[in-house]
Amino acid sequence: MKGLWDIDVQLSGDSFKGSPLLSRLIINIIFVPALLWVISRQPGKTRTQFDSIIYGTYLFLLWSILTIIDIFLRETQTSVKYGYILFGFFIEGIKVGSDILMITGAHRVLTAQVYQCHKTQRLKARVWLYTGEFFILLIQIMALYYLGSLFAHEVLWLGIANTSAVDAVAGRQDSLQSAFFALQWILALMLLCGSLKLAWIEDQDDLLASLKEMVLVEATFSLWVRTLTELIVSTRYRPLPDGNASARDAVYGICTIFFLWLIRRGASEMINQSIGVDPLPGKIEETRANILESVRAASREGNGPPALRDILARIKRDPRPALSPATKTELGDMSEKEAKALRAEHGRYIDSLITRYGHMGLVQEVEVSDSERPG
Repeated sequence: MKGLWDIDVQLSGDSFKGSPLLSRLIINIIFVPALLWVISRQPGKTRTQFDSIIYGTYLFLLWSILTIIDIFLRETQTSVKYGYILFGFFIEGIKVGSDILMITGAHRVLTAQVYQCHKTQRLKARVWLYTGEFFILLIQIMALYYLGSLFAHEVLWLGIANTSAVDAVAGRQDSLQSAFFALQWILALMLLCGSLKLAWIEDQDDLLASLKEMVLVEATFSLWVRTLTELIVSTRYRPLPDGNASARDAVYGICTIFFLWLIRRGASEMINQSIGVDPLPGKIEETRANILESVRAASREGNGPPALRDILARIKRDPRPALSPATKTELGDMSEKEAKALRAEHGRYIDSLITRYGHMGLVQEVEVSDSERPG
């Protein structure tokens, strides 16, 4: 193969003697166990918008590990082929993919919260959804252009192309990278403003729900700071010095870990519902058992069976007597917003029973002695 691909070279490094690369190596090593802890706190596949964040987290962990390997090889001055510079393109591609998945997941998680807010008009919710999806599409297109230009630059350099051609590609690569981070920053700012609006709306009705929405504000703020840092670094430092790369990795990693931890807490209700943790079926069974016990208790007292509509109306007014002690404890452990949603769903179930069976009368059970049984 022609060009520089097969030339043997030795990577430059200071053999771990206090170089900026060493500080960057330490920073990324610290982030690996922190990321593993964050991953352990996340659910498995949820079949919801949160899956994008989960996949983005795995890519971020892979990026950290590969960055550590790359820095280690440089510091040990390992002998490699000149084509090794394409490894940097591969690492950058993983980071770009992680960025896109995380900001996409953040938008869709927040969109789910927008649609759940009863004060949000459907038209405004759709405008929010489509605006975010439009920016995500732009970010994806810009990422493809940026990575394509980065790959072309490395290939042209290895192929000893004309210097003017290499410089032209490099110039486009820098502009596309800045545009990629600028679009992320705009979308992150939109998410931050949206989460603040949701928290303000919830504060008027439910303080506990507002506090939960504030977790999403903190998560989107972490994401916004991360994108702002990336934008500043990409526009001010070309090429990026190793010392500044260490600071960039520190801010990037800290903001990402905070974002992943906070978004998991803010989206807990949606995640629990999506992965099949639905508490309503157990409450339905307890309600049925309570209805049967009410009928039998009235029959034992000789008062005749009560009207089914009366039993259902009593349960709707105060459902707690129809629930087991374990269920009451579970409700007490839920957030106010979660418990309110569950009570509303349980009330709709009781209404459906009243509509379907409220007109029916119950027949009193008659005890038959053994001597009266036929045969």
